[in-house]
Amino acid sequence: MKLLIAATLLALAEGACPNSCSGHGTCNAYDQCTCYMESAQNETEWKGLTNAAEWTGADCSLRTCARGISWTTIATDGDISVTDGATALDGMCDHAEEAECSDQGLCDRSTGICSCFAGYEGSSCQRTQCPNDCSGHGTCRSNEDFAYDFSIAKSTQTNGTDTFNSFFDEYIATYSGAWDSGMHMGCKCDAGYRGADCSLVECPSSVDPLDDTCDGGEITDFQLQFDAAVGSSAWTEMYATTWNQYNIDGVIYSCFGAQAGQDCSGRGTCDYTTGTCNCFSGYAGTACEGVEEMT
Repeated sequence: MKLLIAATLLALAEGACPNSCSGHGTCNAYDQCTCYMESAQNETEWKGLTNAAEWTGADCSLRTCARGISWTTIATDGDISVTDGATALDGMCDHAEEAECSDQGLCDRSTGICSCFAGYEGSSCQRTQCPNDCSGHGTCRSNEDFAYDFSIAKSTQTNGTDTFNSFFDEYIATYSGAWDSGMHMGCKCDAGYRGADCSLVECPSSVDPLDDTCDGGEITDFQLQFDAAVGSSAWTEMYATTWNQYNIDGVIYSCFGAQAGQDCSGRGTCDYTTGTCNCFSGYAGTACEGVEEMT
């Protein structure tokens, strides 16, 4: 009789949940642990956290890590719909949500902290790193920030008013609603610096000294430039003159040199470590803006 009772007690002990769920979960009728969630609210009350367990493992002894939108896994719940005769895949460009460490890091189960792969950062590795912390010559900004900055710059250029309202009234460009909105980061360099990490020192530049269509930087003959830098002062001419009067779509006219985005007035090479111009033979000046006299 005593042996039977002992065997029964042993069976009950072996059948209980392992490690009493470590104090991080409840034991069900099948001797399985149901680990505690991050929130006491259930799934219907707490949208988006369908698998938001704070603990994991058979005995709920392992920590889960912060989650974010996956960098690599495409969402699988897209629906096919037809709009204006065209077939569209809703969610086709969406990425899976609630991925531990956003699938760009490893979860330390002992601490619940993500160890992000190179190039990613954040509690859930949810954003990219700015290279070299912008070398101390710029600020780290998101793709949403850059779109907003561009809108303000264009509104200021076309309207002459640098105000928040001009963003809505003049030129609106946004990067919101995409799966990676606010996740990709980049450097916005201080004046005088450039490059992905703002480590390059810009060289001075002026109008190409041999560009006879420009007079003091003003265009007199509307010379076609295919290499004009977006955002250069040539945009003013495109909107004010080219676009309206000549109705040429997307063509930019500017002076050669600085206005076309060329270093050293297009007559030299730039040493980006010092920001000094190495002028071609026959040209001189800090920006190679002068022609040397023939001797």
